[in-house]
Amino acid sequence: MRMLASAFDSSDHRDALEAVVLLDEDDNESLALAFAGLSVVRLVCPQMSMGSRVLTCVEHATGEILILANDDLSVRTKGWDSRIRGVAASYPDGVFLLYPDDGFKGATLPTFPIVSKEFFTVCSPEFWRFYQGAFLDVDLFEIFQRLRQSGQQRIHYLGDVLFEHEHYRTGKSAWDDTYARRNRFGDDATFASLVPYRKATAIRLLKQIEGIETPEASAFAIQPRPIPCLGYPFHLLFDRGLPAVWRIRLAAWYFARQLYRAALSVKPAVLRRGARRSAGRSQSG
Repeated sequence: MRMLASAFDSSDHRDALEAVVLLDEDDNESLALAFAGLSVVRLVCPQMSMGSRVLTCVEHATGEILILANDDLSVRTKGWDSRIRGVAASYPDGVFLLYPDDGFKGATLPTFPIVSKEFFTVCSPEFWRFYQGAFLDVDLFEIFQRLRQSGQQRIHYLGDVLFEHEHYRTGKSAWDDTYARRNRFGDDATFASLVPYRKATAIRLLKQIEGIETPEASAFAIQPRPIPCLGYPFHLLFDRGLPAVWRIRLAAWYFARQLYRAALSVKPAVLRRGARRSAGRSQSG
């Protein structure tokens, strides 16, 4: 409710806003969600992957400009919708990736990406359903980085629009069941394996820009490419379909994640060995 209120109160075109909200079937408090003056489409679904949630909401959205967002944000900029509409209008083919400042990641990552409904019509990124809770923003950013490398700069950072991300890591919200249920590194291997999908999606968008008709999207006609998590950063460094800066930055970040994951897995093992030794000493004593 806080997110919807902040977006509604600070908008210039309230009658043009639509919120498509996907609720868990056991979330009794949110099931009663209502907001006077705002068109709200409520979808009640069982537990599903984050990618499936996004695609389900997109399927039911009627607007031409879509903001992919969680409920842990507050819109802080008056007239944010006019600013977004103005920039989106400069891309009449509907191929763009806009994103506001989230007060956390800033320009480095589109935490709350803004794309056209046309993007989903042209690309049909059904492979997003593989993502359980992470990497959707990184995946989308890489697709548009591939377009940039092809000579089409369609990424636009809205540094003057603040959608404050009230993430638990910033101390602005509490750790909750959503994060507790999620495997923090569960999508790392998925992201590495879906390189072919991102390449194919970028090609489809490039054809859309060039006015070349493409056949109906069929994302699952492409096979994922299994790549070991520790090997993926090295694969990435030689991917000339991406800008060099993005390759280096993503490779370093991804590799650091794998080292951190390995370190976390070693600690419990050390603790278990320590417990066994303690038990052995107790028995011998």
